[in-house]
Amino acid sequence: MKGLRCKPVVTGDFMQPEMCEKWQKADFDKHFDVLNEAGIDTFVLQWTGEVERGGIKTIHHKSEGLAKDTALHLPEYEEYPDMLGNLLASAKDHKIGVFVGLPMIAGQEWWDRFFVDEKWQDTYCDFTARFAREIYNTYYEEYKEAFAGFYWTQEMYTHNDNWEEDWARMLNKDIEVLNELNPDLPMLMSPFFSAAYRSTPERIEAQYRNMLRLTNFRKGDIMCPQDSYGAFDFSIRYVEEGLAAIARAVEEDGRLRFWVNCENFGNESMRGDNHANDLAPGDISRFVAQLHIAAAYAEKMITFSYSHHYNPNVPSDRHPARAERGRLNHKAYVQYAARFACWDD
Repeated sequence: MKGLRCKPVVTGDFMQPEMCEKWQKADFDKHFDVLNEAGIDTFVLQWTGEVERGGIKTIHHKSEGLAKDTALHLPEYEEYPDMLGNLLASAKDHKIGVFVGLPMIAGQEWWDRFFVDEKWQDTYCDFTARFAREIYNTYYEEYKEAFAGFYWTQEMYTHNDNWEEDWARMLNKDIEVLNELNPDLPMLMSPFFSAAYRSTPERIEAQYRNMLRLTNFRKGDIMCPQDSYGAFDFSIRYVEEGLAAIARAVEEDGRLRFWVNCENFGNESMRGDNHANDLAPGDISRFVAQLHIAAAYAEKMITFSYSHHYNPNVPSDRHPARAERGRLNHKAYVQYAARFACWDD
């Protein structure tokens, strides 16, 4: 179709570790078979640990340092030392590239404090540095075919203040560590459009231009904004204008690649599923419409989240309505994507 930068299909996916923290390699194999069937070749593990209140809540990798630094462990501390290794081993076998999420600042802290407290920022950048070094030194050599890069887990968003200056400060400290480890491994970010601010396209473009100016991004780092349809807060026109604004800022900067994260969920009630306020799989026709909008601007599209919302293997005893919709959406999406198999990239 004229005017599209890429095929109107997703080739990347997100997963939050609560879903897979106890999986063995065979579980990842089964899941990556599904993603391969859907044409997905890129996988973002959203975080490898949670940190808050100055301590560590969870660790999802094999750790010789952080796991033994018990003074940093919160009372609810848990570790899953086999998860990341099992994931990377399976991804390698399935020819899927993994962006490994850095630690997530859990709870309410990120939203309340990133813009007021440089000491607080430094504490969490130190956590990021320790996680990144441990993960890279433990897994990169063995799984370099599958280790595609790092994911910057904290969520940035559109606003009408100057908070990109605080984000740039934290990003620069983290990028310094990633450069120390391997300057050729890209970092991926996925900010969103905020319903609380509803910034104009002009303000969005100015915000991103300023953040790009202040941040020491490397050639090949990836800006991958969420299209933010999942919460049903925006019109199609608003999202399209917002994506266009970010794309212009990224193109003018010249260092970053531009992907789009098309959300395939909806903030809707699933009757009979006892999860009335939970996120539910979005309608496939709406998702297809999103893909055609984003494909006009993106060189690649990923989604949050095929694994969570179009997954045909959701345990039906826990979420029967969601499991059935996941199976139907997966089948419909695979049939849809097959129409574009003959398109040249």
